[in-house]
Amino acid sequence: MEKISHIVAAHIRKVEEQLAAARARVTALEVELANAKRAQENLPDDEETVELFEETVTEPTDLLASEPANSHARMSIKALALEALKTHFREGATAVELLEHFSKAYGRKDVPRTSLSPQLTILKNEGKINREGLIWRIVENG
Repeated sequence: MEKISHIVAAHIRKVEEQLAAARARVTALEVELANAKRAQENLPDDEETVELFEETVTEPTDLLASEPANSHARMSIKALALEALKTHFREGATAVELLEHFSKAYGRKDVPRTSLSPQLTILKNEGKINREGLIWRIVENG
């Protein structure tokens, strides 16, 4: 028979994971909102320029000139983590190693540790990665 303390501890872990996932969703929405507001600030003022504007802008994110031009600049934290684990850290990596890789290899110095952890938890819950101690590893066929 399972001890009540184990049941409560498991429930706490479950709620903490759900909270981390919710925070990650809120963070992603805040980033999306900030990007949309920056895009809105760059919209043309008069209706006559809309036609010209539509010809020059292929995606709303083209308005965000402050972002780096490399392909990793627009990748989500989850996508960065998956790519790094698949291509660079085949034997796994800690969250700190992933952050260092994002910065050095991808030029992404904008990923805080507090944003990475919830994303790693989401990937784990999706069955794409697993964790052994401090090491995160890609799940084959995940």
